[in-house]
Amino acid sequence: MTYNGKHPAQLGVELDTVLKAIAVKAALPALSVDIDIAGSRISRAYREEARPVSGDERPVFASGCLADIFIAIICLDQHQRHGLDLDAPFESILPELTPLVRAEHPVTVRHLLTRTGGMQDPRTIEEMRALIPWDTFAERVRTAKRLFTPGAVFNYGGIDRGILNRLVATYAGESIDRLARKSIVDPAGIHIREIQYAPPQADGFRAIAKFDTATLLDVVAPLARRDGSAAANPFPEGLRNQLQIERIPLSRSLRVQPWPHAPTAFTYGLFKFSDGLIGFNGWQENQSCAVRMDPQDEVSYVVALEGPPGVRDVIVAEIAQRLGYESVQSRGKPCTIGGLNGVAPNDVLGVYAGWAEGYEANVTLEGGILACELNYRGDKFQRVRARLEDGGWLVVDSAINASALEFFRDGRTGRVCLASGYLPYAKAA
Repeated sequence: MTYNGKHPAQLGVELDTVLKAIAVKAALPALSVDIDIAGSRISRAYREEARPVSGDERPVFASGCLADIFIAIICLDQHQRHGLDLDAPFESILPELTPLVRAEHPVTVRHLLTRTGGMQDPRTIEEMRALIPWDTFAERVRTAKRLFTPGAVFNYGGIDRGILNRLVATYAGESIDRLARKSIVDPAGIHIREIQYAPPQADGFRAIAKFDTATLLDVVAPLARRDGSAAANPFPEGLRNQLQIERIPLSRSLRVQPWPHAPTAFTYGLFKFSDGLIGFNGWQENQSCAVRMDPQDEVSYVVALEGPPGVRDVIVAEIAQRLGYESVQSRGKPCTIGGLNGVAPNDVLGVYAGWAEGYEANVTLEGGILACELNYRGDKFQRVRARLEDGGWLVVDSAINASALEFFRDGRTGRVCLASGYLPYAKAA
């Protein structure tokens, strides 16, 4: 496959008009886009009223969910260069997490990395948004319910990432912040602006708290390069290959949704999208970001803004289309949002335990309409209604306000499960 999009110079001119229009319409306080096409760079940054800025005026953004892709790189770096066994049970490195009742199938480093550990998160939502003492967290992990067989069910929420952070830091004997500097920032020769640093720690070390899309692209672009295209790629071929390999297929309901660049599989690089791009979406505190890369064409880009994820996704689609990738936009018409995958309709009915403690789902079927009500500690927060057609497909009249809903069985236990978006539920015993 060779790059078949617009020439970088033409792309830059077109995007300047498009990005300014979006920034004005959405009243974005800050917007930044950086693109690399086999070494050719396009960089655009704007402040209020789509005013172009450069240098020290460029906006920076909270790292937030971007830490996920950094920890994936650090974990694989420890595997590639320092022998971290991805198939080791996590308690072999963190013995304080040894479950009180030993499971038949242990949770491994690989399961944590692919968000398939199968444990119910024992924290409250409030605790997930703040740091709780490690001893408290560890004791809860030891007694956490095992809802799914490790490796069987993808869960973007939950405790896997928290355990993985601690595990990698413990194995390496250094904090994640310091490992990020050694494994990512320094090898890539990235210049960090003063505004990006957090306050100094007791020993003077300063962690990087914010990112600029231009410097983040200095990380992403080398990950998308093939061997021989860059004489001194800071990331070894093995690490780059592992970030790109499909590992966990996502729920079919997510793949059939007519969303722009819908994720189809989870990879070490976080997601593989329907158009072949690999990357990650994240947001925090009204700041939205997106990272995409295509190793076949050596194309990568980063989008960040102060504003909602919906605006970010419009920009992602505009860039992708001009780069030559297919993008299927949502349409208000009947569409499939999921299915039963061979599970009998009567078997999906009932109460389900959710991905985190306090979450439940209740599934009913009446007059050919399947309803799934989701609640947290007794408070309903979502209800999905869909027609059950041909005995196994869930169909709605409009995809605009619909949520993906998929039913399936855990391959080892036979337990009926459902996935609402990226979050799984297991039928109560």
